[in-house]
Amino acid sequence: MKNDQNRLPWSLLFVTIWILMTGTLFMGCSKDDNGSTDNNTYYFKAKVNGEQHDFLHLAKFQGGGNDHKWQHVVIHGFVSATDGSEPLEQQPHSFGFDLWNEGGDFPPGTYTQNGGAWKGIDDIRAETYSIDMEYFIQTKEGTIQYDARDTGDFTLEITEINQSNGIKGKFKGTISHENNMNDKMVITDGEFYLPYNEIVNFGE
Repeated sequence: MKNDQNRLPWSLLFVTIWILMTGTLFMGCSKDDNGSTDNNTYYFKAKVNGEQHDFLHLAKFQGGGNDHKWQHVVIHGFVSATDGSEPLEQQPHSFGFDLWNEGGDFPPGTYTQNGGAWKGIDDIRAETYSIDMEYFIQTKEGTIQYDARDTGDFTLEITEINQSNGIKGKFKGTISHENNMNDKMVITDGEFYLPYNEIVNFGE
């Protein structure tokens, strides 16, 4: 069973920071100079319970760490067009990944929700990583979160990751409501290709 005391503040903080960041960016810049990337090169998509979804709205890949390692990676996007300025409860649903490997790295490879020991890039000691897949729904009563912590079912394959070309890979798994494990979303045929530290925004 997950520790709700530890996870809920981080989940809310993650969503709040992201919305504040995107809202500030779009209110402070025009449509042509906001630094977003608008072309058909990139993608972030999956089937949710069999229905195709495109998360390439204010989508962004961020990350970094010491010694040029990818110790923390965040990928996030919205399911429909938004300029980030709406009240929180009017924001469209959002989806993304959160990867942590303190002192380690996330080179190309396959990772699972349960994480565990693996040999880091220096092959000297085992590193422990953690990854999660999260779906957020905003309401007047607060944030509703689905994730893979209870299901343990999340597989992420990174085929490329660097600052020059961005990140590319595939994903699948099952996420459940944070307070009701029987309420689930099955994620299949997931694919992503995003540039590093640039907002990709389709659907305007």
